[in-house]
This record gives sequence, C-alpha cells and structure tokens, in this order.
Amino acid sequence: MFSKELKLAAIKDYYNGLGFIKIINKYGIKGSTILYEWIRKVEQFGIEYFSKNTKIYCEYSFKIKVINWRLKNHESLTNAARHFGVSAPFVIYQWERLAAEGRLNKPKGRPPKM
Repeated sequence: MFSKELKLAAIKDYYNGLGFIKIINKYGIKGSTILYEWIRKVEQFGIEYFSKNTKIYCEYSFKIKVINWRLKNHESLTNAARHFGVSAPFVIYQWERLAAEGRLNKPKGRPPKM
C-alpha cells in the first residue's frame, strides 16, 4: 500500500518527464503497471481522485445499468469501467459476483417520490 503523498510525487515526476524505470526505482514500486494505473486514474478522474479518503457510493440502479451494458455489449471489465467512469474494473467484477449471489445492495424502504 502506497501513501497518497508518494503516489502524487510519482505522478508529478512522470509529468515532469522522468521515465517509468527511474520513477519505480526511486519510490520502490514493484512494476510499471501500478504507476501506469495511477496515471490512468489521474487522467480519467483528475488529481482529486487521490485526495479522497472515502469510498464512492454507487446507487443500485447504476450498478445494474453497468452490469447489463457490459453483458449486452460483450465488453471487458476494463472497457466497462472506462465507459462508466468506475475507478477499477475489479469493482464491476465484485458487483457482478454479488448480483449472481443475490447480495448486491438493493434499495431499502420505499422508493423515492417522483
């Protein structure tokens, strides 16, 4: 697990022109895939992504929409995550697994008034 400060410093070095190998050696990162993922998240969600300390809550209807779209279009988890702005493909995998087990967060109580 890397600190928020380390991630931001590594990303800053990348945008200042330092190469992947030098960055991963400088910060003790095992493999360029981790750094690449941090950069992708910054490009997709902005630098604020790493400033957040809380999990993002997604509505049940959004989760179902993502799952249905992925299955209907025969898309990969990665493409679905990019298409809907989900932080990581694994999140969608978890939603699908929970839905298959009947444990996806269903709305509780009365539906909201329209």
